[in-house]
Amino acid sequence: MQACWQGKTWDELQGDADLQRYIQDPTYRCDAIEPAPRVQERVIAVAERLRAEAEGAVLLISHGDPIKLLIAHYLSMDLSAFRRLVINTGSVSVLRFSRSYGSRLLVLNWKPPGSLRQLLD
Repeated sequence: MQACWQGKTWDELQGDADLQRYIQDPTYRCDAIEPAPRVQERVIAVAERLRAEAEGAVLLISHGDPIKLLIAHYLSMDLSAFRRLVINTGSVSVLRFSRSYGSRLLVLNWKPPGSLRQLLD
């Protein structure tokens, strides 16, 4: 995979055929970016490993698209719809897992007042 988009501004990428295809279809594969299905596989593997090892809550911190891909998986959304979710910088989303209900989304894209440190203290 080449990093041909890395270090470029949005304006510099305008007219790039791969970018246009990727915007229209998030499952489009090209050398410019890691494919969404592969990113989803990686974040699911990490989440499942942590869930298996943890005795309580698990906190994952990441960029927006991996979080969207993870949530889309646990909500049984079609992969191509993951961009319909909104994840802002510094926001909190909460999934709850139970044997009875499976995975449930409790909070999406919540921006707590103050810092996360204040929330956790």
